[in-house]
Amino acid sequence: MTKRLSRQEGLKAGILLLVYVVFMIFPPTQRVIEAQLPKAWSSNFALNASMYAVPILVAVVFYGRSTLQNFHYFQDHPWRKSGRVLLWFVALLFGNLLANLLVGVGKTTSNQAGITQMADATPLWATTLLLVILGPLLEENVFRRVLLSDLSQVIPRWLAITISGCAFVLIHVNAPQDIISYVPLGIIFTAAYVLNGENIAFTWSLHMLNNLMGVLATAFVTLH
Repeated sequence: MTKRLSRQEGLKAGILLLVYVVFMIFPPTQRVIEAQLPKAWSSNFALNASMYAVPILVAVVFYGRSTLQNFHYFQDHPWRKSGRVLLWFVALLFGNLLANLLVGVGKTTSNQAGITQMADATPLWATTLLLVILGPLLEENVFRRVLLSDLSQVIPRWLAITISGCAFVLIHVNAPQDIISYVPLGIIFTAAYVLNGENIAFTWSLHMLNNLMGVLATAFVTLH
């Protein structure tokens, strides 16, 4: 029989999911935030940081402590488990390479174009804080913890896995052709989470590494 979420767990999951949808997906919220930003802060980074702020705060308050406690996973055989993160990262690289071959080498997604624009006008430390550390923390708790681990306690596990992976892909898609570029990430992040004991610290580490390489690559291209 499927284990049921406790009332407290369900409430936290529901609040985080609602806040994420309202601030990150609901267009009127974005327009309101953009209208309230001072002209001096009128930038792609300021808008994204403002949209991320409340969902990240909720994720940190609800799940920050337990996410950090998940790093105990690396205490036993730390080199072996860190090596697993690197192996999954290599899988991500191959997935991205395959996606690039299918979409067309040199073409970038709308999401990646936005990141490049953001990096052009933002200090590296600020971009790293948002896109490498806090953004992945939020996304891992929304898409892996809530939409997979928590949801699988109330619906069939295979369906929760499917919803988690598809939702992660779709949230990063701004045009139909972008789907191909993000399917490998959705599959690999979801598989890494499931096959490593649903440990949020493991996929957060993998997600951070992936985004760090992307931010550094964008910064390098910008400098040259």
